[in-house]
Amino acid sequence: MDYLATRNLLRKFRIPGALDADPIADALRRRLGAASAAEALLRTAEETLRPFAPSYWAIVSRADVGAERLNQVSADLYLSMRTVCRQRRLAIDAIGQRIEKETALERRPPASFDAIQLIGRGRNYLARHSASALLEAERLFGLASHLESRSVDAWIGLAASRFDLGAYLLRDPWQAFRDSSRALECAEFLNGSQAPVRALRANVLQFANSDSTAAARTYAEALEMDEDDASALQGVMWLKLGRRDFASALAHAEKGLVAHSDSLDLRTAYGIALLAAGRASEAKTWFDSVLEVEPDHFLARHYYAHVLIGLREYAACLDHLASFPAGERSIVVEAIEQHVHGLLGSRVEPLDDDLLGNSERRPARALYARAVVLAGRGETKRALRALRWAVAEREPFLATIAWCPLLESLRHDPAFGKLLEEIR
Repeated sequence: MDYLATRNLLRKFRIPGALDADPIADALRRRLGAASAAEALLRTAEETLRPFAPSYWAIVSRADVGAERLNQVSADLYLSMRTVCRQRRLAIDAIGQRIEKETALERRPPASFDAIQLIGRGRNYLARHSASALLEAERLFGLASHLESRSVDAWIGLAASRFDLGAYLLRDPWQAFRDSSRALECAEFLNGSQAPVRALRANVLQFANSDSTAAARTYAEALEMDEDDASALQGVMWLKLGRRDFASALAHAEKGLVAHSDSLDLRTAYGIALLAAGRASEAKTWFDSVLEVEPDHFLARHYYAHVLIGLREYAACLDHLASFPAGERSIVVEAIEQHVHGLLGSRVEPLDDDLLGNSERRPARALYARAVVLAGRGETKRALRALRWAVAEREPFLATIAWCPLLESLRHDPAFGKLLEEIR
């Protein structure tokens, strides 16, 4: 069993009767001949961690079984948060391997059980947010949706992975968003009242449809269902950044971190909010903490380049961008690289006007990318012209124009303010 599936299984101790209804826990009960699924799982976890230091079981029993905040556990055990997160992951991975070994001799489970396993593995890959992990998550959630077509978790996972593939320009965003919406509609048909379902719908409204008003209303619905929903809190953070309300953006990111302190995505989100607020050195610390755990985390790696530009570490930024694999070098990554060359005095010409004028040939975000390159070269008027095209063409993720550090040199121009009014 993977990390997230095991952690979710341990958390079912908190819900009366949840373990008895869980097929994995029930298989473990039968295998061990225990009186209950809870007893079987508790015995397995304790025996697995017996060779480890006492802190490993203390962390799991308090944070996952007992629902205590990690910062309180960290303080009580006199361990840094990083050490607590590391020990927690090792402990849960070990428990998952033991459960998988114990249940391997069970009769092959039904399709619904297979779907649950696929969903757990898919969530684990989705949480990593690297290009290869997103592709694998999409594959696993797709298989799960075929095995169990009435699983909301399978459809929402499939929708989320496809949305992110488009958002990171690892796939044509318009096609990715359409595919994501089809999967999301299946989840909404089955149970549209779940917080993750509403949060993803709000993401589509905000980033794909550029409808911030409807997105704000839908995020509010998701947070009414679950005030700690990670996706909704991140979505509201992006909305606040689009309005340059940095204090509120940081507050929503902080709330998410309190509820999900080991989430790489929320740590990345907090770093982005700090970066947008002009606190590049603080943002660098958060991105470092993410990339230390997951070096291929796409969003953290992308905005790490922005941080290095903000700190004027141009050579380091070019080295960092050069490390991106060829399959992940989107037009925006290329634009950031040319932006740095522009700051260094290079006169490399960005995408030509003929290409930009042909919407059939133009890649997604090409207009924004051109503006980024021209801003680095100090060509304000041409950069603003490219941004006006971007707004007219309704390119995805227009709201980032309001706070993008790479467009800072354009903010003094009145035409830039007018563009922001159009976006809002």
